[in-house]
Amino acid sequence: MNIAFYTNFIDTEIPEATKISVLSLAKELSKENKVVIIARHTKNSKKEEILEGIKIFRFNKLFYPFGLFLCQKKENLKFDIVQSFSSAPIKILDLLFVRLFSRTKIVHNVKSHSKHWLGSYKFAFLLNLADAIITNSNIIKTKLMQNGCKKKINLINSHIDLTKFKLQKKKNSDKKTILYYGPFSKRKGVELLMNAIPKINKLVKGIEFKFLCKDQNYDEQLYQPLIEDLKEEKNVLIKFGKTNNLVDEINNAYLAVFPYPDLIATETNPLSILECVACKTPVLTSDLPEIKEMFDENELLFFSPKNKESLIVKLIYALNSKNLNKLTEKAFLKIKNYDLKSISKKFLSVYLSLKK
Repeated sequence: MNIAFYTNFIDTEIPEATKISVLSLAKELSKENKVVIIARHTKNSKKEEILEGIKIFRFNKLFYPFGLFLCQKKENLKFDIVQSFSSAPIKILDLLFVRLFSRTKIVHNVKSHSKHWLGSYKFAFLLNLADAIITNSNIIKTKLMQNGCKKKINLINSHIDLTKFKLQKKKNSDKKTILYYGPFSKRKGVELLMNAIPKINKLVKGIEFKFLCKDQNYDEQLYQPLIEDLKEEKNVLIKFGKTNNLVDEINNAYLAVFPYPDLIATETNPLSILECVACKTPVLTSDLPEIKEMFDENELLFFSPKNKESLIVKLIYALNSKNLNKLTEKAFLKIKNYDLKSISKKFLSVYLSLKK
């Protein structure tokens, strides 16, 4: 089967969640199928390249909607399936020319809530142009249906590579490491954890905080004063740039904290949580309904979103708890539901049903 993935940006250097998930799915499917990725061209990106064995074709804004036809000409083949990945239902219009001038089947995947007004669920009725729709959350599924989407919506979880993210031997350390990794961004709630550190340090000893963040521009007006204040706290490391040993960092953390204020512009199956669960590292995160679809109070630790005092109370509880292993073991039992190999088979099943 010949499959084309449409996604806005695939940056060679930045380890962004959409890039990781789309590329890993393409790699897995390419074992028995022909898979290419069509993305938008940016100033510093190549128009064509092979990334981890997958051909990437990039087109500017004008030619992006015609990318499938241009790829077919370049590759001298016809695509059976084109799948777009976007939190915005309106992005299905990028494939309007495919709908009008091709028999290629169209699949649209909605994995998060959009942060842009053009990404509103009010445009969900446009998804009726697709042949199939996929999402990873019942909450998104309900919103799409409430806003005019009449097509069948397939529920397929996000995925991680369980051959990469797995339990390793934990290092013995005198200090308990509290780990956050991901974008240094307000939409991830980083400032909430940073603001909580001075009070936690007064109440608990023998801990360290580690922030492993993408090399990015951040809101200096918001974060620079916090960074300066935390220099007085000798147990805080904030590191920007690529982390080559992320699996080791996760395995050696006592606790991972993801203080999301909400999941707008974040996968509703957050990959960071799944990666930590796969490594049997305890997770403290925000009590959000999308996350509760994945794991409950017997599997993760939860605090009230945007509530610093709630975060502090639950974090201190975790530091003093002797039952965290029970949580991680129960959460780990579910991780096979997010395995890349099994998830790719579910995508393939949707594609095959369309061909029939």
